[in-house]
Amino acid sequence: MKRLLSFWVITVLIITTGCHKEAKRPPATLSDAEKKFAEICRNEHKLNVQVYDATNTVWVYLPMEEDLIDYHGTPRINETKTKKQFVLSTFEGDFKDAQYRFLLDLTDGIKTTKDQGYKSDATEAFIKNRLLLYSTISQVFFELEKDKAPEFIAVVIGNVKKGVAYKSILNLNDYKLYRSDALTSEEYNLREISELYGDDRLIGDNEGKSLDIKPIEWSWFLIEQVKNRVNFKFLRSDFPPKEDTVIAIASIIADTFRYYEYGNYSAVLIKDIRNRTSYRFDKPQLATFEETAGNVHPPNIKIQYLTPPQPAAAAP
Repeated sequence: MKRLLSFWVITVLIITTGCHKEAKRPPATLSDAEKKFAEICRNEHKLNVQVYDATNTVWVYLPMEEDLIDYHGTPRINETKTKKQFVLSTFEGDFKDAQYRFLLDLTDGIKTTKDQGYKSDATEAFIKNRLLLYSTISQVFFELEKDKAPEFIAVVIGNVKKGVAYKSILNLNDYKLYRSDALTSEEYNLREISELYGDDRLIGDNEGKSLDIKPIEWSWFLIEQVKNRVNFKFLRSDFPPKEDTVIAIASIIADTFRYYEYGNYSAVLIKDIRNRTSYRFDKPQLATFEETAGNVHPPNIKIQYLTPPQPAAAAP
């Protein structure tokens, strides 16, 4: 768990400073489940959480005075390593007029790495508090009927002394599947949208006033997940694509939509700015793509299940 968190927290670091408008607070009314979540965190776990309801999304804010990340030296290896690897300069997306539009700049390249003599890890306090929050999420929200449960939960753990926070946005059903072993940890990590960021408004903010609390839109969530998957597939996977890169990306998009049985779009556009070409896939065409159908994954890969596999019925 510590190694996993360490990877995510050093991947994205956004530092924001300057003058900001204070985020608007949503109505203070909480559901019974949200109240129960706050009570368990505060009374049993001694976590001073703030909970906000934003229609389909529950926002959880935990202020901390302890550091989230610890940097420490390691035995330094004075060696530079190079390897052939894709270079992904740009991959961004948006949703407009029922169309998903992705901007791509991808090429073959050489990656050079040099040991810096240090590494970063999530601190014990951060790991402990995050695990307590997630265990309480499963304890409270898993038991709710679908029409009463939130679609998304946003968890923000902020260091109020240094103005740094770790934000994770998860789909509740994804988390259920992961906890029931229907999703591998690798697959679940591609579905949860996480970032470490800086914001000077977090300093002294014990109530989450600096947070931009709003409902999570499915279009935003899917775009961010596709970005996770493309980054993983092209930059970190042991099985980078061998086929045409645009076809590989279209397959990733198709799979992501398929996992959620999502069809609220008319087409997907991919613009390759390096090659100055654009591609359009309408919904029926995109549905024919399937990245996981190749030989990259073993046949029994768990990520293809939208719901946990059911045991066979017992013989009479």
